[in-house]
Amino acid sequence: MNIELDRYYTPSNVADIILDKSSFSRADSCVDSTCGSGNLLSAATRHFGTARCIGLDQDKRAIAKLRKENPDWILSTANLLNKNSYIKTLAFNSSRTCDLLVLNPPFSHCGKKYIEIDYAGSKLRTSIAMAHIIKSFEIFKPQNGAIIIVPESLLYSETDSSARKILADKYQMKEILELECTTFRGARVHSVAIEILSGASTLLNNYSPIQKEIIRSKFIRGNLPVYKKQVDDNGTPYIHSTDLKNLIYPDSLSSLIKVKPLGDNLIKGYVILFPRVGFPKIENIIPIEIKDKTQLSDCVLSLVFENYSDALEVEKRIKSKWEGFLHLYRGTGARYTTISRMIPFLNSIGITTT
Repeated sequence: MNIELDRYYTPSNVADIILDKSSFSRADSCVDSTCGSGNLLSAATRHFGTARCIGLDQDKRAIAKLRKENPDWILSTANLLNKNSYIKTLAFNSSRTCDLLVLNPPFSHCGKKYIEIDYAGSKLRTSIAMAHIIKSFEIFKPQNGAIIIVPESLLYSETDSSARKILADKYQMKEILELECTTFRGARVHSVAIEILSGASTLLNNYSPIQKEIIRSKFIRGNLPVYKKQVDDNGTPYIHSTDLKNLIYPDSLSSLIKVKPLGDNLIKGYVILFPRVGFPKIENIIPIEIKDKTQLSDCVLSLVFENYSDALEVEKRIKSKWEGFLHLYRGTGARYTTISRMIPFLNSIGITTT
């Protein structure tokens, strides 16, 4: 498997901050399986003292440079996703276990959203970043865990859900630091430093339920993309995410364009609407009564209620947990949310969905 990877290395000062904020106070051996500039391993030596450093990277020039700068490190040129590439290397054969992984894996892979890897004798589909993480755990078996810089989407995406469950059997994830989108020179990505610790899993998006009366609602995701809409003066009113800011005003529904509806996934009744892509605004989260069946854009999500009082109570509950609600909007590029992220949050504030 010959893979062209991105090369956005961890700035030295960022590596130090992440190590300092981590829970780990001791590690006698550290492995970075995509070591690049070596800044994470260097930070590990400053943080832990005499840590034994082992690094691999596909880039021969990066490894050659590190060998000159750090002659005591064990360094090899290899692709961790290709067994034939790493199986005979000194880095692999000198350390079948380690105390700690320190990683900043590649985020992108030639524009592809996922790759397939062999893991524990079966095929596993993951993002390129998760592929490097889970193979590093499989190969080097870190005794204490890992400190990793990941694309924000890795923590929530459907693509990596299977791999997250595998890790959750033995480890728990904790966020250390949310990084600025300009952290890596030449790239603008939302990324997070996390630590993975030995022990029972605690998912990053778990919520403590509140003890309140259960409210039932219907959760609907819009299904008509803007580019596919067909304007029809005798059709169905159409709501896109750009309309949400105006719907808080009286008579705003009458000004909506009308389109040929797509399927039967329409809304009617007392609703709360919020965007699927981009951050919601707190002032736009209000109950609205929609008297005629209405088509939603695929960028809009809706909760539909049996009566106004239920919708009003849900508005209050969402706004009382606003930081948690905003946290549902994640993504390495544009911020977005999904129904699978929303449902645990809504359940935690006493809202069941169908």
